[in-house]
Amino acid sequence: MENFYDSHCHLFTGKETINLRLLFEIIFGFPKEQQKDQAVQKMLTAKRDIFERIREKIQLLKRIRNFLKTGFSDSEGDILAKMESSYGVRFKVAPLMFDLECVFVAERTSGSVDFLTHQEAIVTEYNRVVNELHASNKSFIQEAITIISGMKMADRLSQDHSDITELHQLSLELESELALFKNEKIATQNLLVSLISNYDIQLNDISQLKNSYPNDVYPFIAIDPRREGIIDKFINQIYAENIFCGVKLYTPNGYSPADTDLMKPGGLYDFCVQHNVPITAHHSFSGFATPLSSVEIDGLIYDKGVQEVHGYVSLSKVFSASWVQERATRFNHPDIWEKVMEKYPTLKLNLAHFGNGNAEWQKKIYRMISNPKYVNMHTDLSCWCNLKDQDNDEIGLQSFYDLYYKNASEYVKGKILYGSDFYLDLIYTDSLSSYLSNFNEVFPADEFKRIAFTNAKRFLGV
Repeated sequence: MENFYDSHCHLFTGKETINLRLLFEIIFGFPKEQQKDQAVQKMLTAKRDIFERIREKIQLLKRIRNFLKTGFSDSEGDILAKMESSYGVRFKVAPLMFDLECVFVAERTSGSVDFLTHQEAIVTEYNRVVNELHASNKSFIQEAITIISGMKMADRLSQDHSDITELHQLSLELESELALFKNEKIATQNLLVSLISNYDIQLNDISQLKNSYPNDVYPFIAIDPRREGIIDKFINQIYAENIFCGVKLYTPNGYSPADTDLMKPGGLYDFCVQHNVPITAHHSFSGFATPLSSVEIDGLIYDKGVQEVHGYVSLSKVFSASWVQERATRFNHPDIWEKVMEKYPTLKLNLAHFGNGNAEWQKKIYRMISNPKYVNMHTDLSCWCNLKDQDNDEIGLQSFYDLYYKNASEYVKGKILYGSDFYLDLIYTDSLSSYLSNFNEVFPADEFKRIAFTNAKRFLGV
C-alpha cells in the first residue's frame, strides 16, 4: 500500500507546559498496567520463572519510559517524526486537540476555571499512583535479588544477569522522571500555567505543523461549548483558514452531545452538515473526564434513560470508584448520540474507540453504523492495544474482527477507521510498530487498506 491514514492520534507535547493531560494518563494508565503485570506475575512460578518475571517487568517499565519521553518531546514535529520512525512507511495523520481548561469549568457560559479547588486532590492522587509504582519496583527487585542469590551456581551461570541490572536502572530512571510534581512550586504554579495556556499553544503548534506538512497532517480542533465564542469563531474564521480538517468533541469533560449550542439552528452541527466537516467524538468507557463535582448542562444526559436537563448535574467525587465511567454514562452514552443523529442523519460523525470497555455500547454503536439513515456515521479502532480479550467488556482486536468485522456487510465495513491514539496508547503497548503489527496480524491486507486508506480518505474528505 502506497500510504495509509492514522485517523486518531495526538501530537500535543508537555515540553512547553507541564501537560495535565499527561498527568491524568499516568493516574489512569499506571494502575491498569500494574494490574495486568501482577496477573502475569501470578501465572509464573515465583522462583523457577524469576528471569521471565524480570523481563516482563522490564517490558512494563520500558513502556512507561517511552510514554514519558514521547510526551515530553521538544515539539509536535518531533512526535510526528517518532510516528514516522515507528510506522516505517508513508502515512498521513489526523491529530486531535484537547481542551484542558474547560474540564474545570462548571458553568455553561461565562464560567471561571475551578482548578485550585481540585489541584491538591489531583497532585495527591498522582503521587499515590507513582509511589505505588516505585514501591512495587523496589519490592520486586529485592525479591529477585534474593531468589537469584539463593540459586545454585550452575543455574545462575546459565542465565543472563544483565536483565536485573537493566531493571534496576530503569526503576531509578523512572523515579527521577516521575518526580515532576514533587516540587511544591511546580505543583502549584506551573500546573495552572499549563491549564490556561495549553489550548493556545496547541492551536499555534498545530497550525505550524499543518503549514509544514500541508498534505500529510489533517488536524481536528477541540471544541467545547463552554469555551466562550469558540463555535462562532470556528464557523466564521478558523474553518476558512484551512488549518483544521475537522472537530474533536470530548463530552465526558462535562457537557452534553446535545448541548444547545451544538444543536441549535446555525450551531456547530448545522455547520458541519452543510460543509461536510467530520467530527470525532471520544467514545470509550474509560479515558479522561471532568473532576468537578457538578456541571451545568443544557441538553440531554443519560440517567436510567435519556433525559433533558437544564441545570446542574451532581457527580461523584473525583478518583472515587467508577467516577470516570459515571461521567461517561451521563454525558457520552450512545443513546444520547442517537438523538443527535436522528436530528442530523447526514452528520459525519466518528464515535471513536468503538465503545471500548462496554459491550452494550459496542452493540449500540454497531447498530447505528449499520443504519442506512446514518450514511456518514463511523467508528474507529484507536487505542485497541490488546490482541486478545481482557474480559467480557474489554474484548481484544481479534474478537472485534471475528464478532463484528469479518461477516459485516460492505456498507458497515466502510464505516470502520484505523487509529492509534498515539502517543497516549504507549502506556498500553510496547511501541507504535507493535500496535500496527497487531492490525496486520488480524486484518488481511485488503481489509486493512479499507479501514486505513479508503474509509479514512472518505471520512477526512481528502
